Amino acid sequence: MEMIYTTWEWIRASGITAYLLLFISNLAGMMVKGKIASKKGQPILLSIHQTAGWLALLLSLFHAFMLLFDRYVTYSLVELFIPFTATYQPLASSAGTLAFYIIVILFFSSDVMKKIGRKWWRSIHFLALPAYFLALIHGVLIGTDSGAMWMILFYSMTFMMVVSVFFVRLVTARP
Repeated sequence: MEMIYTTWEWIRASGITAYLLLFISNLAGMMVKGKIASKKGQPILLSIHQTAGWLALLLSLFHAFMLLFDRYVTYSLVELFIPFTATYQPLASSAGTLAFYIIVILFFSSDVMKKIGRKWWRSIHFLALPAYFLALIHGVLIGTDSGAMWMILFYSMTFMMVVSVFFVRLVTARP
């Protein structure tokens, strides 16, 4: 039996998966720099951090691309890539767009880290957490599954984990 997925299912799946990967990337990134991971575990966490981040970026782009083909809520390229221009839930849509741009900036800054210096790269990299929170806000406000108990639990648990690891990271920060 052949399964055919609708545009809406691809949009949902890619958005939720992109959020999950961004969550994993943020968590792993904070664990690498904190005293949360062992010396042996740090290279593994760094690899998870980078891979999950790249996949989150790619799936976010796919998520936006699929919105161009949705027949229920239509988006134009302008609405997708210029914040606050969407006619459908402009604030929630913009949170996703801004999260995407921050992720792009993070990856670009990592590629040019030697040119801009570690201090600037590190300052830019602190935007990873706001990108995560913007993606969370985007999903909660505009996601079609946001009212489902499984999604409420998913968002709540990932949020609590990020906040917890962030505070552990603050407490264990190396001078």
